[in-house]
Amino acid sequence: MERVQFQLEQMLPELKDLVQKGLFTQKEVKQIMQKRTAFETALVRRIPKKADFLRYATYEMGLEALRRKRAERLSPRTPTSVSDYALVRRQFQIFERALKKFKGDVALWIQYIQVAKKEGARALVGRITARALQLHPNVPALYVLAASHELEHLSPSSARALLQRGLRLNADSVEMWREDRSGRRKTQRQKKAKDDMEGELDSEDVDMVDAEDGNPEDEAARREIMDGAIVKAAISSAVKAHFDIPLTHVASRCPSRSSAWPVACHAPSDPAAIKLSATRFLTPDLHGEALIEALKSASEQLAAAVRNSDAGEQGERVADVYAEFIEEWCRKELDDSLQRPAASPALCAASIRLLAAHVHLHACLPPHCNTPAGVLRIARKYTSRAPASSSARVWLARLDAEKQLANSRAEVDDAWATARGAVQGDGTTDVWLWGLQARTWTRAPTPRVRRHNISRYAICSLALHHRWLTISLSHHVPRASAQRLLRDSQQIRDAVACGALHETLLLRYARVTQEKVLDRIRADALEPAAAADVRIARVRQIARRYLPSTDVWQEVFAQEAEAEGRDAGENAKVLGVVYEFWRQKEGARAAGAWAVWLLKNGRGQEGKEVVVRARSWLGASESEEVERQWTAAVEGSGDGAGEDEAISGE
Repeated sequence: MERVQFQLEQMLPELKDLVQKGLFTQKEVKQIMQKRTAFETALVRRIPKKADFLRYATYEMGLEALRRKRAERLSPRTPTSVSDYALVRRQFQIFERALKKFKGDVALWIQYIQVAKKEGARALVGRITARALQLHPNVPALYVLAASHELEHLSPSSARALLQRGLRLNADSVEMWREDRSGRRKTQRQKKAKDDMEGELDSEDVDMVDAEDGNPEDEAARREIMDGAIVKAAISSAVKAHFDIPLTHVASRCPSRSSAWPVACHAPSDPAAIKLSATRFLTPDLHGEALIEALKSASEQLAAAVRNSDAGEQGERVADVYAEFIEEWCRKELDDSLQRPAASPALCAASIRLLAAHVHLHACLPPHCNTPAGVLRIARKYTSRAPASSSARVWLARLDAEKQLANSRAEVDDAWATARGAVQGDGTTDVWLWGLQARTWTRAPTPRVRRHNISRYAICSLALHHRWLTISLSHHVPRASAQRLLRDSQQIRDAVACGALHETLLLRYARVTQEKVLDRIRADALEPAAAADVRIARVRQIARRYLPSTDVWQEVFAQEAEAEGRDAGENAKVLGVVYEFWRQKEGARAAGAWAVWLLKNGRGQEGKEVVVRARSWLGASESEEVERQWTAAVEGSGDGAGEDEAISGE
């Protein structure tokens, strides 16, 4: 505890200064001391934990951020004092104490370096990286951090020396080779920018400088550098280290690509080197005829490499590289002029509907669309290409065609499932409900055709392809299908469409489950109490598994009111459960419906109590609406004695 007390005493000057400047209050300073005491106590335990140090440092970072915001807002006109740098210094001290305990933790060293860079402590970053590299000379990330720090402060020679040292110790590190090549590229760009600035001098001054200091050897060396000699040397060294494949991905961005490809010289038979050599002229700025010629040349070189390679494993690898190249460029959108414009969804939907509706004209159409299979093939092609692939109009047209022309129910179900996952925007609900609609699904009959227009062979073909096929969709939605659709509908990204569709499906699901429950009660001849439990279980299942809206609860209430059993008390128990769920969505309608039902079933006093209790959790306008419903119900029932007490509730 003496160490904790010592650390706390070191904090007193900065805390007093913070209070004097008005950045923190006495109460806040007391809270800061309490937090720091807890952190310091955790740090002096016998077995320290790195997480305790990191939490302490994070707290100090947040405290410093708060101090800076308040200082910026208040702008105190006071000279620089201890509180201006004490919190940052404490962060560094926490990391120093942590590194004494966890010297082998590379992640901790990197965090310390990042915090120091964030606070602008340039000299400290240099000292930290030097210490870290002494302890961990085989960690490439530390060399990269140190080199990037030197480059940011305009010291390319130091950065290059660090990277060269790291490469000597970590010759198998792809990250080091990539960073070395990137640093050389930056040097090359800096030299080029410097030369561009010098080129703005007057011609007389340039001639004078060339006459006095010009040297043909220096000029030749400069031209080699600008042509990519440094980058070329870096890539050559990397290839010799047998790490050419990852490095070539970085080298592909080289500004002087034609002169920076020594890979093929060092590994002429390597598949990646062959691909690099073949695609070296495929730069991102190519277009038009130049792009076509470059693609043709690359494809011919790769094809020749496949033909000339051995038939063994090496040949397979070269063939894989060629296949990868073909697939890569086939997936790219090269030019808008090389692509056919996509038809609008309205035209696609109209084409599908016309082909499916006028079956008797199929024999007059081209061979690719004069059969049911051809029509379905066209419909499936339209729904696989954007923008028609997400259009509800196109999908509905295809589903109708599938219903009419498909060979099996499974094909239609698969198409409907695909449509539900692909459709977006307007009409989403129609697609989801398509398979639930009660329709008769028939193949069109064989048409009557005139023999002088269609040959006998065509007539026989039509008779074969347009055979009768009748599959009826059930008027009642299966419970499993409704549950599956409800579960899938919750994954729709459009919130509006998801809500509307979920409500519609849930209404249908409620009707299906109501029929199932009533069938079970009648088949098992359940007692009123047991029947009520089954009905209540259905209601609670809807509330627990799904997201019922107020319209859904209104429908469930109406269903239970219509399906009353022999025992009025059990019916009231079921409807009471529905009312408790319903009033959480819309209290006025729920309270009014529940009170009116109680009144009609000889429970007027209970209904009046529902209206009175509703005043405590409803607004003024909603309470008035419930009372109007109650008054109208009392007057309609002819119960004059209860009319006077309807509003007062006394």
